[in-house]
Amino acid sequence: MSLLTTSRLTKRFGGIVAVNEVDFNVGAGEICGLIGPNGSGKTTLVNVITGIYKPTAGGVSFEGQPIHGRAPHEICALGVGRTFQNIRLLLTLSVFDNVRLGAHIHTRAKLHDVLFQTGKLRREEKEFAERIDAVLEFTGLRPLRNEVARNLPYGRQKIVEIARALMARPKLLLLDEPAAGLNSSEKGQLRTLLQKIRETGVAIVLIEHEMAMVEALSNRVFVLNYGKKISQGTFAEIQRDAAVIEAYLGTGGAHA
Repeated sequence: MSLLTTSRLTKRFGGIVAVNEVDFNVGAGEICGLIGPNGSGKTTLVNVITGIYKPTAGGVSFEGQPIHGRAPHEICALGVGRTFQNIRLLLTLSVFDNVRLGAHIHTRAKLHDVLFQTGKLRREEKEFAERIDAVLEFTGLRPLRNEVARNLPYGRQKIVEIARALMARPKLLLLDEPAAGLNSSEKGQLRTLLQKIRETGVAIVLIEHEMAMVEALSNRVFVLNYGKKISQGTFAEIQRDAAVIEAYLGTGGAHA
């Protein structure tokens, strides 16, 4: 059974069809590349999957259960994590505190516990601190635990965003252009981290323009253009697909 499945998923904005009847699926522990020219609908597809947009038509299921129409925090709580094209860290907070924000959906303490500093709150805070340190160790950020986020190099800030997403204990991570703006060394570190994440059983959807990263990591690749899926297969297979070659090298552009 697929971990995530979309069926004829469609999203319209007025007269623009940003996602057009897309069938897409991701298996457990799989890395799927999602590529296409600029404006082809990749981020819109992820926004519909994660509940930021409601679909115009079609459906999304996760672990066999429909999730389309649910709120983003509900979808996150089910095990679907994500990062965004633009960094969304709180730059005045430490790495530790930014990563801690990813645990909010698992918070059990109530206002009463916070006001009276109950044992329940203290136990939960200790549990979260241990989990954060484990995630920081896993992602190579432990030495930067107390560093303010704005002081980090851009590539490290991107890793902090992935660490924050991991705090929510996802079964699926949707990464929107994680290699954008990284130098060659940072790309190598990112590639190693994504391989480590996959080895833990977490599935990944990799939206990326860095084709070397997509080729190295992806089990399968899906290609969008004008909001439609035009090809899917291994990286080698989509490289030979005439529709993909036309999308990237032809005179046409994308609009969604």
